Amino acid sequence: MIAVQEKNNEPWGYEVIWACSIGNYMSKLVVINEEKIYPTIKDLQKEESIRILKGELKISQCKSDNLDQKIFYNLHPGHAFYFTPGFTYEFSPNKSPVEMTRVGSNFD
Repeated sequence: MIAVQEKNNEPWGYEVIWACSIGNYMSKLVVINEEKIYPTIKDLQKEESIRILKGELKISQCKSDNLDQKIFYNLHPGHAFYFTPGFTYEFSPNKSPVEMTRVGSNFD
């Protein structure tokens, strides 16, 4: 069976949902354009991971109850990152667009 893959344009780039199981999980191809910021992921309560396909992604992580103490990561193609529940995340491309897969349970 071939799944319909709809491209959703966003102010920061676009995403394509390529796998979905109602109530269980979803996977997206996400492209963030250069000099754009992906919407903040706040106080995550679900399982979620990303894998970088192209470009370099900057991630800042902090406890949701302490936004002043941030940890920073730079991810390159082939790198994967697990989003720990209870934290807030911000991410943006470093110098060029970023293409990544995002897999999680019940995310928007």
